Amino acid sequence: MLFSTLTAQAAGQIDPGKQPETPCAAAPPVKIETGAVFSDPLQDRAGAVAERLCSYFKQADAGSTISLAAFVISGQSGEDYVDQLLAAHERGVKIQVVMDGWQISKAPSARLIKALGTDTTAGSWVAVCSNTSPEGNTSSCQGTKGMHNKFALFSSVSGQQNVVVQSSANVTDVNHVSYWNNALTVTGDDGLYRAYRSYHADMARMEQTPDYHRTETSRGPAGVSVVRFFPAATADPVAQRLSELQCKNKNSSVAVTMSEWDDTRAAVAEELGRLKAEGCEVTVAAGPVDGQVAAVLDAAGIERRIVEDTSTTGRVHSKYFVVSGMRDSASPEGNRGDASFVFTGSHNYNSTSLRRNDEAILELHNRNVVKAYQANAQRLMQIGEPAGEKQTVSK
Repeated sequence: MLFSTLTAQAAGQIDPGKQPETPCAAAPPVKIETGAVFSDPLQDRAGAVAERLCSYFKQADAGSTISLAAFVISGQSGEDYVDQLLAAHERGVKIQVVMDGWQISKAPSARLIKALGTDTTAGSWVAVCSNTSPEGNTSSCQGTKGMHNKFALFSSVSGQQNVVVQSSANVTDVNHVSYWNNALTVTGDDGLYRAYRSYHADMARMEQTPDYHRTETSRGPAGVSVVRFFPAATADPVAQRLSELQCKNKNSSVAVTMSEWDDTRAAVAEELGRLKAEGCEVTVAAGPVDGQVAAVLDAAGIERRIVEDTSTTGRVHSKYFVVSGMRDSASPEGNRGDASFVFTGSHNYNSTSLRRNDEAILELHNRNVVKAYQANAQRLMQIGEPAGEKQTVSK
């Protein structure tokens, strides 16, 4: 598929005077069901992920537990978000938060810590990750760099039990002005919920484990799910997962939307090049990409767009790939002939996310969710700048 690229004027552009979106106070009730939400800064929906989460906060049942992992909560958008978390707490909802230790001076984070305390034996608390990175700019719970996770777990929300939300979004003003993000809700998958809760508890214990990497597979009402937790000392589960796929026919496709991609993850690009050579449709919409990765993608003839200009297209902050109609030699569904799934989370395609950060990637096999992510990937390909016209090397 060839994507026509819209000019910034035709596609819309970020208003230079735009204020951060603060959607939480007015977040309407939404049905609690498996599905995705996508932010779109060109449609004044940069805060769509926070709006969805705040809707869930408002609907959380009294006596239930909300478990969050948040890299950073800051600015006007963070104050708006924390207001709803604390309102839920006042209604009798237990709030348990794991947070990167370098971000706690931000006013909304400090307010949350003051309100909930840091005693993890209490009903509500904030666990502040204490393993300061050698660089001195982040603090992890298990890795050696930062607690980069962005997920929310709900034990009971509007009568729905064991709800998982895996997101790419930080709660910051820049995310709520110009960033493209996504969040995937999965309801009623008890095994998936338990896996995330166990990981959340492990992080709160703050026992540094540089090779924490583990994988949990479950089957819920929405389909088969696989969650992968990081850091991983040796494996590259992203490249490995792509290596297990083969093109079935000309309709087989993989679309990648990635915030950051460095040369240490060139193996991921090489697997995409292999799939392109097999006849799959392969597209990439990305922010900063290192030179070796760009060269591999371009040599394979992969159609590529750059989405990183916060004044025009906005900056892609999502981190996912979505596949459709593939053969899958390692299918968790047991159906090796027709794999379609989304692979999304907080994990950038760089060494830090793989080897050093606390991160999660969620794989979900659900046709409706796949279609939603395909539509979002197409949107980003349409508004992005052709890579040949603008090539930025990742820092």
